[in-house]
Amino acid sequence: MMEDLRIEQWSIPCPALSQSLCMADGMCYPTNPPYGATPERPIAVLPMMAPVRFLLLSKSNKTKYQEISLTDPSTISKSDFNPKADTRVIIHGYTESGQEQWMLEMCQAFMQAGHCNCFVTDWGSASMTIYAQAANTIFSAGNQLSTLLRILQSMGSSHFHLVGHSLGSHIAAQAARIFHYVDRITGLDPAGIYFENTPYSVRLDKRHAKFVDVIHCNAVPFSQLGLGIIQPIGHFDFYPNKGKHMPECDSNRSTNHLEVLCTLSPLLGPINCSQDQLPCPEHTKDVKFTLESLTEYKKKIFCDHYQAIRYFTESITDMKKFQSFPCESVEKALAGECATDGPSEGFPTMGYHSIKSKSVTTSSQVFVLKT
Repeated sequence: MMEDLRIEQWSIPCPALSQSLCMADGMCYPTNPPYGATPERPIAVLPMMAPVRFLLLSKSNKTKYQEISLTDPSTISKSDFNPKADTRVIIHGYTESGQEQWMLEMCQAFMQAGHCNCFVTDWGSASMTIYAQAANTIFSAGNQLSTLLRILQSMGSSHFHLVGHSLGSHIAAQAARIFHYVDRITGLDPAGIYFENTPYSVRLDKRHAKFVDVIHCNAVPFSQLGLGIIQPIGHFDFYPNKGKHMPECDSNRSTNHLEVLCTLSPLLGPINCSQDQLPCPEHTKDVKFTLESLTEYKKKIFCDHYQAIRYFTESITDMKKFQSFPCESVEKALAGECATDGPSEGFPTMGYHSIKSKSVTTSSQVFVLKT
């Protein structure tokens, strides 16, 4: 168990020099604009090159993961992978791993809803770093996920649905940019820091799959402890409860934004060029985290960000839950200026079953609801 997750890497040049890292697989990972040294991504850091683990659950094996190796095809042929069934791939976010309970629960919900293969993408060994580096590691992790998808396609699999939370949403996008046969990507409160207002080559976008649906639960600036992206980026963008603060999280929400930012700053590392000059209270400077305490702290303080996971998981087995209503713009959605009741015929329910809506088009649409 990791005893101390504080990461002391404050010597990163700002802005960083333009450079790239090319690997044996032929992929190069740039840090020059738009990937780094821009107003949206001010600190350019090379990705952490660490192997991604792929863990399979199936109808015949719902509780114990089978690990799939990209370099050993026999691990797939010996597994319970069924090429005739649809494939779901779940991807976690920053400072998490494939052992998160919510990933197991989502896989089991998928299998309850219908026969499928469910893969958990575990990039945990690369997610435990400063945030700026993790935000670039999505490119290398996405490349490895695209390799898995190509292998599964070669075995006869043909329907792929990727579900990513936070940074995991953008990993799904990068995999789909390389592997062009992804049917659907669901973004669960996609990370906003280093992705807001960036080109679609950097972040999740509706161009990355036939259908992209996004649930925004923490669409506020980072200075107000917001972790989610604010702008609409999918075919369907859902903003429950104005997309900012979920009622289920009211008891956990901190009003001392500076204290939280200072407590986390040694772990996050610099987000921008001046963050190391925050006027931090003295008692926040010696806080240390274990993996367990960090998980507990994050899910309490950033409850809104994680609520997107809960909403989506609940929606898998309840197709009538989370009825939504159209909204003219994201600005009106965030301001609460759109109706959240009335006739609902033809409008989607937020979550897994949204793709069944008659409203699906190639254009972007914003929807609102109350939970």
